[in-house]
This record gives sequence, C-alpha cells and structure tokens, in this order.
Amino acid sequence: MSVPDAFRLLQESEIMQGYIIPCYDALHCLGKEYLVDDITTFAREKGYAV
Repeated sequence: MSVPDAFRLLQESEIMQGYIIPCYDALHCLGKEYLVDDITTFAREKGYAV
C-alpha cells in the first residue's frame, strides 16, 4: 500500500483521530513492527481491507 493510500485509510477510518493521536504517548514507545501489526488488525476489525 502506498503512503498516500495508507494515510487516506487512517483518515477515513478515523483510526488517526480516534486511536493514534489520543494514544500517541504510549504508542510512540513501541516498535514499528508492533505498531503496523496493531493498526492493521484494528483496521481489519473495522472492515477495511489492508
């Protein structure tokens, strides 16, 4: 998935505003691989194809 497509998905699904930004203090301490897996799982649970 391209960066613009990923950003658009995060905006449309409200993952950015509803999860990433409010939880940034905890999330920024985690590894990239964990974050990608966590956000991918979250998006799939909301019904988005990732």
